[in-house]
Amino acid sequence: MPRLSSAQRQLNLQMLCYISQDAAEHGVDFILGVWEFNAWSSVSTFSTQTPTADGITDKNIGPYIYAALKKVLQQCPAISSVQIRTNSESGIPAAQQVSFFRDWIYRAIREAGRPVTLDLRGWVTNPEILNAAVNAGIPLRLSTKY
Repeated sequence: MPRLSSAQRQLNLQMLCYISQDAAEHGVDFILGVWEFNAWSSVSTFSTQTPTADGITDKNIGPYIYAALKKVLQQCPAISSVQIRTNSESGIPAAQQVSFFRDWIYRAIREAGRPVTLDLRGWVTNPEILNAAVNAGIPLRLSTKY
């Protein structure tokens, strides 16, 4: 993140942990929403964003997302769920979504070391994405847009 110093990144992580922990202490489930994985991709017609992290490419975005999500879940144990978009708005091409979600997102959640619910949100959910989530052996919830 070229615009953020190491100290600023650490402060952001600490704030996320604080907010999720405070929510848990008040009986509120904190759901981390990760909606656009590749917001600058041409497949995402809903976004005009540009990359905010140096070095992220179509080839390394999966390992980057995996490592980042795994770290956040380890550092912020009060996050109870992760919600992801499961359609073109995710920025991941439809033909790559099953393997991307299965290999990077579902794996990071499964390796969190505690139960974390995967919340699949979309106006159309590909049955293969759902099957891969079921086969990942993690708690699962479906949320629809409408």
